[in-house]
Amino acid sequence: MRLAEQSAAIRWHIVNRNLTPGITVLEKLSQKIDGLAKLLVHFPPDSVHLQVVLSKLPKKGLFDVWLTLRLPSNILHARKTGADLLVTINTAMHALKREVMNHKGELRGDYQWKRPARRAELNAAKEARLALPVPIDAALEPDPELAAELFAANHASLLTHAGRVLRMAELIGDLPLRALDAADIVDEVARIVLDPRGQTAKPRAMNYQQWFFRLVQNEIDRQVRRFAEEMRFRAESRVGISGISSDEGEGYDAERPLDLWKESIEAREESLPEEHIPDRETVPPDAAVAGQELVHELQQEVKGWPAVERQVFELYYLVGLDIGDVAMILHQSDVETRAVINQTQLRLRDFMRRAAHVSAL
Repeated sequence: MRLAEQSAAIRWHIVNRNLTPGITVLEKLSQKIDGLAKLLVHFPPDSVHLQVVLSKLPKKGLFDVWLTLRLPSNILHARKTGADLLVTINTAMHALKREVMNHKGELRGDYQWKRPARRAELNAAKEARLALPVPIDAALEPDPELAAELFAANHASLLTHAGRVLRMAELIGDLPLRALDAADIVDEVARIVLDPRGQTAKPRAMNYQQWFFRLVQNEIDRQVRRFAEEMRFRAESRVGISGISSDEGEGYDAERPLDLWKESIEAREESLPEEHIPDRETVPPDAAVAGQELVHELQQEVKGWPAVERQVFELYYLVGLDIGDVAMILHQSDVETRAVINQTQLRLRDFMRRAAHVSAL
């Protein structure tokens, strides 16, 4: 029995021997042929024809599916035998698709660029690249537009961070009082980031936020070293003088630490009667004083910590960066940074216990 069928993509017909396929078989076969047609879209439709031969072998109780696909430059065959007609059709169609893919590869000339010599050459080049890993601090020239956009988004946090680090440097005596301004530090970082000549490149392993905070810390460290060298030069140039003149430390009192995290409450003049009405949103004077005292004590506590613990405390607790960012900024591993954070937590717990004990007395 021979039935002619027509598909939207390719022409095909079916030949039945010793069987009459039902509607389910015809629908399944049509779906498979539609899938095959997707691989033949670049062939002229009139030059593609598929013949499907479905046979039943009575003596063996098996089904035989024979597919013949005629293309402009070749004729492809696929034949499968099985006990289930639908499964056999599916297997035969997969085999024909593989034949089509191989034929298309021959037409494209895949054998020329997939030859063994070329493949060996590519593998050797790949091994050479993997044998020389990129150093973790390898420089990568930043994208000026992306760097400017991300720097503007992080400007406020960088400014606050620089201010706290400078105040702490003043508190421990590394810098004189008000010698540097946080805005100047951030402006210098902006000059480095937005330098059109690209003299300072971003490390490949760092993201832009990590790079910005590292540049802030590097600039402050540079200013601290510069101040220390200047003080040492002055001391060496005044050999024989017992002490340093008082005007060098004018305006700087080490016994009067700066407020790092809380602005001082200034007295306000009361001129109107309604100003005597208490504001529920205003912090009571006794609570404000207590808060200032706690901040002052915490400043004194942090001042005595090692430098790395002060830096981790600032970046992790005050800035809010995660452990990976802090480790990258401080040139540490995640394990080392986590150990410092654990040590800082112990110090803070001990400080809060002592502060609570004093307040209870």
